[in-house]
Amino acid sequence: GAQYLKGRLQKKFTVKGADPDDVKDVETFIDTIGEDMFSDVSLSITNKITSKGRFNFANKLLQIRKKVVEEGGLTRTMVHELWHSLSRYLPKKDVDALTKQFDKVRKEFIEDLSKRAKDTKLTSKQRLALAKELNDFKKGNYNSDNYRFSEIDEYFAEEMTDAFLSKLDADAKLAPQGT
Repeated sequence: GAQYLKGRLQKKFTVKGADPDDVKDVETFIDTIGEDMFSDVSLSITNKITSKGRFNFANKLLQIRKKVVEEGGLTRTMVHELWHSLSRYLPKKDVDALTKQFDKVRKEFIEDLSKRAKDTKLTSKQRLALAKELNDFKKGNYNSDNYRFSEIDEYFAEEMTDAFLSKLDADAKLAPQGT
């Protein structure tokens, strides 16, 4: 549960190289959302996954790649994966509205990418790179710039992660600095 997640963050991660500020940010996320929402979630730090993180819905296991902990990126990766966990609780009407929104922005993304790939103001090398990205995207090969448009749950997790991290940044700017 939430206390287990926080305990793992405080004890294991700080010793293993996680940035203490990242740990604090993840704890803030858990506290903001509410510990009860994560009562059934377990955590595994592993080298057995190729992605930065993954939430396994079947066994409610949040997996974080060890390299993310050691080299930075824990805040974004863990908050993103915790949003996947929370997506289980979305009411059907919200899923339907989110799906409609996702379909619209995904279509706009593909149209924009296609348009830019044909833009004669760009160099042929730039147009070729954009055409390759579009082709790869359509084949299911995503990159960090277009991953959020791969499927509805990624879109939800990315959008919510962006919103939370923006709030966290805004709150940090309002906090008093030294006294």
